Amino acid sequence: MIKEEEEEEEEGIIIEIYENNIAKVKVGRHNECKNCGACQGDNSVVIEAKNPIGAKTGQKISFQMKDTNMLMAAFVVYIVPLVAVVLGILIGQVIAAKLGYSVRGFQIGG
Repeated sequence: MIKEEEEEEEEGIIIEIYENNIAKVKVGRHNECKNCGACQGDNSVVIEAKNPIGAKTGQKISFQMKDTNMLMAAFVVYIVPLVAVVLGILIGQVIAAKLGYSVRGFQIGG
């Protein structure tokens, strides 16, 4: 059986509850987060999560995080900038050709 989405269990402490049943949770960082460095802070991250069990402020909870969020973050950080560079080069080339200027200068500008 192939599992499409892996779920990782995390632990955290609820620091605030909002009216719409959303909890603000302080989560200790694990090795993947420490290596990434995308978030601020060295020891913990604060996230918002659904609170279907009605946990209260100060309680220690366990929750599951889907790995698809990590894949999306990696895509945004690594792939989107590469696509933007290629599009900038192509757009610069088209504009230079239409205006009759140096292609290389417009590619760099793009």
